[in-house]
Amino acid sequence: MPRRAQPYTADKESLTAATLLRQRNVDVFEIFFKYDAYCVAALSRQLFDVPRQDIENFVGDGMLRAFKRGDKYNPERAPVRIWLLWHARIEAIEFLRKHRPHVLKSLEITTDIAVQDADIDPEASVKARHLIQAMLASLPERQRAVLQLQLEDYPDSEIAKVLGITEATVRVHRKRAIDRLKESQKE
Repeated sequence: MPRRAQPYTADKESLTAATLLRQRNVDVFEIFFKYDAYCVAALSRQLFDVPRQDIENFVGDGMLRAFKRGDKYNPERAPVRIWLLWHARIEAIEFLRKHRPHVLKSLEITTDIAVQDADIDPEASVKARHLIQAMLASLPERQRAVLQLQLEDYPDSEIAKVLGITEATVRVHRKRAIDRLKESQKE
């Protein structure tokens, strides 16, 4: 019989963080820093091709964003560590949207699953990663190759040369792969 998720109740630390945030008290950063490694590890699993230094910057910027938007934090909806992770993810997406948009398309598919499962259960997080790997493995060889090269920061022109296809074909394979991954995610 599957284990039922327990209803979430705010923990003392999240309630304290909410109070400090509403008061604009910088002491909240003591709580934030406790989850620095947690956020870096979670984002590293999702952004495996992004340098660790960048991920640490996303987490730091996410903490500042969380502090600025502190009046919006509701500890009854999520623990403070998930709220921080969410803001770090937003910073990562904004950076990638500006500087590496081709990586973002693949990231959006995987991070939604991983963020949802990051705090539920470590076992569920592992299952989510296996699901993502299985979804990628289900792609035709060309589509999978295009996505893998894309994640390694190869531009379309180099991917086309490596695979011996045109740039337009690279774009078609990428779109079809992403569409197929989205479809399999819905199932």
